[in-house]
Amino acid sequence: MRRLFARLRTRNVSGVIVVGDHNVVLQNVSQYEAKPYIPEATEISADQSELAWLQWQARLVDPIVGRDKEIQQLLDWAQSKQSVRALLLTGEGGVGKSRLCAELAERLKRLGWDAGFVSLTSSAAYLPNPVGRLLIVDYPEENLEACRNFLGQLDQIQGRVRSRFLLLSRRDESFWRRPITPVARFFDHAPMLVASLGLDASMEVFKSACSRVPRADRDPVEVSPEALRSWLTGSEERLRPLFTIAAAIQSIRDPDRPVVELSAPAIVSALVQREQDRLRRESVARGLGEQGLERLVALAALRSPMDGDALRDFAEPRLELGIPDPASIVDTVQKATRWRRGSLQPVQPDIMAAALLAHVLAEREDVAPEWLWTAIEALPEDGLPRFGRLVYDAESILALRNPRMSELLASACRDSSARCARLAPHLARELPQGLLPVSIAVGHQLESFAEDDEDRANRLNNLSGNLADAGRNPEALEAIEEAVTIWRRLAQDNPARFEFGLTSSLTNWATILSDAGRNSKALEASEKAVTIWRRLAQDNPARFEPDFAMSINNQAGFLSDAGRNPEAL
Repeated sequence: MRRLFARLRTRNVSGVIVVGDHNVVLQNVSQYEAKPYIPEATEISADQSELAWLQWQARLVDPIVGRDKEIQQLLDWAQSKQSVRALLLTGEGGVGKSRLCAELAERLKRLGWDAGFVSLTSSAAYLPNPVGRLLIVDYPEENLEACRNFLGQLDQIQGRVRSRFLLLSRRDESFWRRPITPVARFFDHAPMLVASLGLDASMEVFKSACSRVPRADRDPVEVSPEALRSWLTGSEERLRPLFTIAAAIQSIRDPDRPVVELSAPAIVSALVQREQDRLRRESVARGLGEQGLERLVALAALRSPMDGDALRDFAEPRLELGIPDPASIVDTVQKATRWRRGSLQPVQPDIMAAALLAHVLAEREDVAPEWLWTAIEALPEDGLPRFGRLVYDAESILALRNPRMSELLASACRDSSARCARLAPHLARELPQGLLPVSIAVGHQLESFAEDDEDRANRLNNLSGNLADAGRNPEALEAIEEAVTIWRRLAQDNPARFEFGLTSSLTNWATILSDAGRNSKALEASEKAVTIWRRLAQDNPARFEPDFAMSINNQAGFLSDAGRNPEAL
């Protein structure tokens, strides 16, 4: 039976225990109003990188295929009578979320709307449209603070103009439950999931893409409908438009390798390998060594923008990228075809960037950790979320795990308290799987250098949650039990100050015990937590009632696990 209870853990940030995001700072509306835009379709030509044809802006398949139902649902939602509505649109990478929403925006623009994509941090002037406006935000999970502030304007514009807010995310409803709680009344009851296409639509996508891909030197070998049908039904990811189009490109550009004999990850690797070959030829021609340009382009997916300052950082001899020295690197790279708008542009889409980065790092495992650290240290609040996304694509979707990029960055942080302290503030919330090894390495290092017992208990509490999320339950139990022991000792001497920490760690201990199958112990820990939360909530409802409610929610799950359903209810 599907579990109906969300087991919620607590996290500590800078010594303050945070249990959910209960408040949103409402900013001046004009700070976030921006003119939405829809990228124009890019040109498709034989002299481009093949990866450019995979970007949704290339519109290799135009008009959009297989999304009539979703488009109509979105149009009905947008044109409803309510003044302000928001919608979370989720789906795996490569299913076509951005392309779908661009189609919606274009249709609404034809009806007189202002519609398109905006940045969470944009401050461009924008005059409300009396017909309506649609603001689309891609990857909002990568800047939750800006997202909360962005959504904070919903109350302020209620009743002023018909506005629609569409958040496109790879993270599911469970991740978003807390961030959107303060404005949940503006969201539709459930997120909209964009799934892979059906078989017939995927076959149409493949055929349409093949007709527009520039031909290679040899004529392509036609793929029979039967063989294509069999290939497409071989795995779920092949029915995602990105992989279907990648298969079409591979089929046209490499006739010697029948596409129906390749897996989706093998097709991605084939396309990326040809891009590596192209970058290496240009690298030599531009005076950047055999692999210098390829390495910089791969790392540009993390260090954005890869501008002059970034290039000089990577040109340090100790990094051994094989590129000119800091004094001449900028002048040299500016001649590259990927230098646009003052910086070196990474490859797109993200899955291709992930594959390129994984290949490049695997070739130099000895210095790869330092490459990653140099890419992320300047702006970890931006680099870490991107890294987590690329790790997921590389390790979970493409099965590129030798070496694991997540472990490479973790190794760059071990034995360096300064590096760990630099990353720690950006690893204190719910993390994608790709960042867990980094957070665990940081947690271990900082726990060993804790300032006092309170600081150590906080760090053990956070570490236990990350260990549990990574499936390392015995280590998680060891960490949380040590945290509980410390909190108990501190709370005995000063309950007013330390009971909050004790109760939060008891909550986490109960969850980890339950995950380990120790249900009676989990229920016992949960009951202790509920008792303290109840007393705290009675004394200070405004501060502690949400935490009290969370603890009751958890206890209901533990009672259900114990077969005590009436009490759970």
